[in-house]
Amino acid sequence: MILIGITANGGVLRIRIGSELLRHAAASHPDFWKDGESGLDTPNIEVTDRQLFIEAIRVELMREGEDGSTLLTRALDTAMVRAVEHGCEGVKV
Repeated sequence: MILIGITANGGVLRIRIGSELLRHAAASHPDFWKDGESGLDTPNIEVTDRQLFIEAIRVELMREGEDGSTLLTRALDTAMVRAVEHGCEGVKV
């Protein structure tokens, strides 16, 4: 099952991404194409251990740059700015 979900409840934002979605995304990611022309029907890499793979992705999402930011904090920063720019409720500007 391919699973991705984002919920907001009780003051907590939860992001869930299933290992099958990550496996599929890696297998079809163009940066991993061997010949530059592989398609979605030709896996380019094979995830042999989903738990190890998702742990490695977790580490990269939380790896800090020189300024202390991570891929995840930069994504959240961008999402916050876009939400406000699009007139979200729940803030006073």
